[in-house]
Amino acid sequence: MEITLQLSLLGNPAEYTGTYSGEMLDGLPHGQGSFSTVNVLDKSRTYTGGWNAGHLSGEGRWEHTTGRVVAEGTYENDLLIRGKLYYGDNLIRYEGEFQNGLPAMDAAAIQARIDEYNEVAVQLEPRAGLNWADYVGQITTDDVEVAEIVQDVASYTLIYADNLGTANYFPAYGETLPQPGDRLRKYTYTYSEETPETGEVVFYQDLMAFVFL
Repeated sequence: MEITLQLSLLGNPAEYTGTYSGEMLDGLPHGQGSFSTVNVLDKSRTYTGGWNAGHLSGEGRWEHTTGRVVAEGTYENDLLIRGKLYYGDNLIRYEGEFQNGLPAMDAAAIQARIDEYNEVAVQLEPRAGLNWADYVGQITTDDVEVAEIVQDVASYTLIYADNLGTANYFPAYGETLPQPGDRLRKYTYTYSEETPETGEVVFYQDLMAFVFL
């Protein structure tokens, strides 16, 4: 059934319209069920798990259309409080405690992540004639300008200026999010997925870390 829910994903209240299948109480999801919605970039996302009076509660997970897990763990009032975040082909990006739905990482842990990627990152070639297949499974780095940032169900999506693509990012609690006009040195993981409907191979990038320039 089609339903509109008021959810506070990542701590930001908003309305989400989608299709729900599962247990209900007083017209709201309650118990176990699945909710599929489309984000602002027209990408389908599905939450499967526990509900309490129309809000995410208990064990659950968010998945992409292809079945790739985005986040999973224990939810309370729509917010992940303990669990895992994933990148690429179901690789664990973060596992542990969350605060206001975001990874509970301090400044030292964030800097350690940047230092780690800086050591292994491959410099991305100029975009003209770029073959993303050459970078699958690698951390790459280059400098970009942010054109827009939008919230997804379990992460944020950065849209780069000059048609340089997009990337998903899971900020830590208290970490400053980039804003339009900011220039970044980014560290990105590239992976590929086969589109179920057409069999076309599509390349995606997860933003693993960044520094402001």
